[in-house]
Amino acid sequence: MIHRANANRAHKLVRKMAGFTIVELLIVIVVIGILAAITVVSYNGIQNRAYVAKAASVADSYIKIMEMYHLDNDSYPFENSAPGYVACLGNSTDYPSSGDFAANECWASSNNAIDPTVVDSNLNNLLAPYVSSLPSGSLPPVRANSPDGWVAVRGIYYANDIPVAVDEPGVPGMVFVIKGNQDCPRGEKRYIEELDATDCMITLRR
Repeated sequence: MIHRANANRAHKLVRKMAGFTIVELLIVIVVIGILAAITVVSYNGIQNRAYVAKAASVADSYIKIMEMYHLDNDSYPFENSAPGYVACLGNSTDYPSSGDFAANECWASSNNAIDPTVVDSNLNNLLAPYVSSLPSGSLPPVRANSPDGWVAVRGIYYANDIPVAVDEPGVPGMVFVIKGNQDCPRGEKRYIEELDATDCMITLRR
């Protein structure tokens, strides 16, 4: 009888230790979900900070090059040309064909009426004397959607008519894009709500 009683107690103990209850499993699943969410948020934050830091570094490099050009020429590249000049900063090799982009493009759109922004060898020839090699203007792609389609940007681009005020002519400068509504590490911030993206506009002449 003693042996049988001990056996019964041991059998009950094994049954109790055999697995988790539904409540325990749910708690484990919830904890795993919370940890996964924290990891994703932290990773996205790290990615955003790395993107912003790289964009600021590239912008600083080109600001110095543009200012050296200005000292020699008393103007910025194509400043006195017709408004609307834009070009990707860097070399063609910085912008291979990938995803939304054809080779040489740093700005593309699903709107076929708008020309993509590409690298311009003429701009590179003007800047080449002021640096041993042109820094890559390439950045991780930012894709934004709107009711009219998508816009994708993967680098800093130069323009000869960055807007500074309503009804005033634009000035030479550079633009890069950050996903979401964020502060710009360089330049003026312009948040575009319909795209959920932020233009960072660096004006070279005020």
